[in-house]
Amino acid sequence: MKLLKIVLTCVVLLLAGAARVYAQAPLDVARDLYATADYEKALTLLDDLISREMGPKRQEAELYRALCFLALGKRDDADRAVETIVQRDPLYRAPEDIAPRMRTAFGDAKKRLLPTIIQQHYNAAKAAFDAKDFGTAGEGFQRVLDAINDPDMKHAASQSPLVDLKTLASGFRDLSVQATPAPPPVAAILATPPPVPQVQAQSQAVSASRIYSSLDSGVIPPVVIMQEFPKYPGRVPQGGILGAVDIVIDQTGSVESASMQTPVLSGYDAMIVQAARAWRYQPARVNGQPVKFRKSIRITVVPDRVGTN
Repeated sequence: MKLLKIVLTCVVLLLAGAARVYAQAPLDVARDLYATADYEKALTLLDDLISREMGPKRQEAELYRALCFLALGKRDDADRAVETIVQRDPLYRAPEDIAPRMRTAFGDAKKRLLPTIIQQHYNAAKAAFDAKDFGTAGEGFQRVLDAINDPDMKHAASQSPLVDLKTLASGFRDLSVQATPAPPPVAAILATPPPVPQVQAQSQAVSASRIYSSLDSGVIPPVVIMQEFPKYPGRVPQGGILGAVDIVIDQTGSVESASMQTPVLSGYDAMIVQAARAWRYQPARVNGQPVKFRKSIRITVVPDRVGTN
C-alpha cells in the first residue's frame, strides 16, 4: 500500500511538470531545450514555430535555430540560418551576450550579403525617386545609408562601390526630403473630413484588397531581397528544362501564395513552392503605399544551375 502511494505521488508530480511545460509558450520551451543541450528537439520545435510566426518571435526563433546548429557542429547549416536572418533584416544586431563564434558568423554573413542587398535597396529607392514618390525614396535611401554604416561593414564601406553608393544615396535622400510636400497645418488635420461618397468608399475598399501586376501603370515592382531556388534533384537533360512559378507578394514583402504556372517536375515543383514561402522582397508600391503584387518567374534548369529570367 505504501509503495502504491509513492508511485501515485510520482505520477502526479510528473503530470504536474508536464502541464507546466505545455503551458509554456513554444519559444520558451525551445529556449529551455537549448539550455539543457537538447538541440535536436529544440530544432524540431523551432522549425514549426518559424513556419507559423512573423515578426520578433520568428526572428528570435531563427536565432536559436542557428545557435542549435552551431552547438551540434553543423557550421554550414548555422551559416545558412544566419544568412536567412540577415536577408530578412539587413540591420539586425545580434545580442551582446551571444557566443563569439555566432557573432563572427553574423559579421561574415553581413560582409557577404549586404553589398548586394544594399544595391537592391538603392535601385528600389532610385526607382521611387524617378517616379516622384519622394517619401518612399527618402525612406529607401536612408535604409541604404543605415546598412552601409553598419559596424560590420566598416571596411567595405570605405571602398568602392559602397563608398560611391553612400555619396549618391546621401545626395538623393536630401533631394527627396526637400521635394517631399510639407505636412498640412494642424487645423487642417483636425478638421472633420467631408463624407466619402458610397461609390468612392467602395472603390477604396477594392483598391486595398487589389493584387497588382506588371501590367498595371504607376506600380513600382517588388525588389528581390532573397529568392533562392532548390537544387534540381537528378540529371538535367540536354537543352535544359523550362518552367514558371507564379507568386503573390503581400504588403510586407512575404510570399502569400505560390503555384506552378509551367511545371518542371512534380517532385521539384513541390520543392519550389515550399522554398517560395521563405522568399523575401521589398514590397511593390503604388503612390508610396505597399500593395500586393502578382509576379511570374520563369525558371531555366541547366546542369549545376537553376536560373531565372
